[in-house]
Amino acid sequence: MNSLICGGRRLLAVMSLATAMLPAHAQKPAGLPNGYPNKLIHVVVSSAPGGAIDIAGRAFAGKLNERWGNVVLENRAGIGVAYELVMKSAPDGYTLLVTSISAYSSAEIVQKVPYNIRTKFPPIVQLTGSPYIVTVSTNIPVRNMKELVAHAKANPNKLNFGYTNVGSASQLFGELLIHDFKVDMQGIPFKGSGPAYVEQMAGRIHLLLGSSSSAGPLVKTGKIRGIATTGIARTRDQPDLPTVRETYPEFVEFAGWAGLFGVEGMQPPIIKDRKSTRLNSSHTD
Repeated sequence: MNSLICGGRRLLAVMSLATAMLPAHAQKPAGLPNGYPNKLIHVVVSSAPGGAIDIAGRAFAGKLNERWGNVVLENRAGIGVAYELVMKSAPDGYTLLVTSISAYSSAEIVQKVPYNIRTKFPPIVQLTGSPYIVTVSTNIPVRNMKELVAHAKANPNKLNFGYTNVGSASQLFGELLIHDFKVDMQGIPFKGSGPAYVEQMAGRIHLLLGSSSSAGPLVKTGKIRGIATTGIARTRDQPDLPTVRETYPEFVEFAGWAGLFGVEGMQPPIIKDRKSTRLNSSHTD
């Protein structure tokens, strides 16, 4: 199991953006080239509306727009769509990318990706970070990880799991269950976690792995059922949900994040000036 799960840390929460931007009197940071920003800034989100990446991107773009103005957000879902758009843009800081850890895991798995993600999209700032929530549809008799594994074994090839793209955390988690627990499930791809949760609420998707920001509200309202979280300890938001490690101690922490990226060739002062995007010290569990 350790071979498929990457370690993570408890990181900064997206809503800390509300108190972390520049002071009210400082509308633009000093020292940026060519009076930047002096035209429309496009924040490109690599997912469909409604998911964790979209929520992080909208929170960031909204606060940045309050300070600088002329900031718009675009959702470009689909494999490689957002990356291709940003990659072809001018490296002037006016087209920015919001994506997640899945971009890196996907790049290691998908063949013939036409760029080196570690150099093509220089990181600017991390926006969110938290463990994932394992959820199931309410129409299957599963309330914890042991029941999930038992139900999957008793119903071979009748359960499915949703995932957002090849190499994403949601796909790796489903494949991990198939590999380690010898269960038969079918993976169903989606362009974003928002559409996947719509299908899970309708009972057509049985298993999903998602962030606390996208899955948490649906769990709390009973639209889907949370059965575990993937961190080291239980979360403040979902204290009644056990961690996967409580049932399977060999499972290591599995955390995700969303971040803001530029494009290769951007002027260093734009990338390095994090004062306008820095988050405060609030953390998620």
